Amino acid sequence: MPVERSPHKNPIPIKKPENQTNNMEMSEAEKTILAAVQESIKTTRQLELSINNKLDHVLDRITVLEEHHSSMERRISALENNTTAVFNDITESKESMEKIQSDMKSTIIQIKEEQDRSWRRNNVVFLGIPETDDGFSTAQQLISFLLPHANYPISQERVGKPNAATSRPIRIYLPNKVEKQTMMSNCKNLKNRPEFEKISVRPDLTKQQQVQRKTPVATRSQVTYRKCARTEHIDDQILTNTSSNIMDEQ
Repeated sequence: MPVERSPHKNPIPIKKPENQTNNMEMSEAEKTILAAVQESIKTTRQLELSINNKLDHVLDRITVLEEHHSSMERRISALENNTTAVFNDITESKESMEKIQSDMKSTIIQIKEEQDRSWRRNNVVFLGIPETDDGFSTAQQLISFLLPHANYPISQERVGKPNAATSRPIRIYLPNKVEKQTMMSNCKNLKNRPEFEKISVRPDLTKQQQVQRKTPVATRSQVTYRKCARTEHIDDQILTNTSSNIMDEQ
């Protein structure tokens, strides 16, 4: 039979395991750590949110700057195009002005040439008369031979700068074109006058006309010939010459 034991009057206290107390203490520590971790996470999220906000602001600024840069590039490109257009306009204006100036210069030269030709229209020139005391006397004799009917005074003067190597031409001022044509027509009779054989009689030509006269005939369609005492017709002016020299006036 089982033996019944009588209970003790003072029961022995049951001692709790030590690990159970430690578990309770760890739970409090974990709470503290958890709270700290949560606070750290909260702080980290706030920091992350702040960083993200700042990044968004920076990205917005970058976008604005890129748009501004694109706008500046477009404006610079437009300015370059405008500058090119202005430069082209200036170049065209300069070329146009140069052409106008050239045309004006040519027109002025042509007007002066026409005025000079008009002034010389009735004049003739004697070449080959020596520059001696008898030079003008010889010229007067030649005038009287070519214009025997002339009963009026006819002016004459040496043309150009003095030159010891050659005699200067003598310009004869006739009153009208008819007298000039008469004188030039009578030049065909000079071949019978040995005292005048070294003298040439020519129309009073401008330098441009002298250059044209010196130009080969094949290049001057306006020139026609009439074989008479070595005479040429140039622009309805008759040239009679016993020499091939061209008068060079100053």
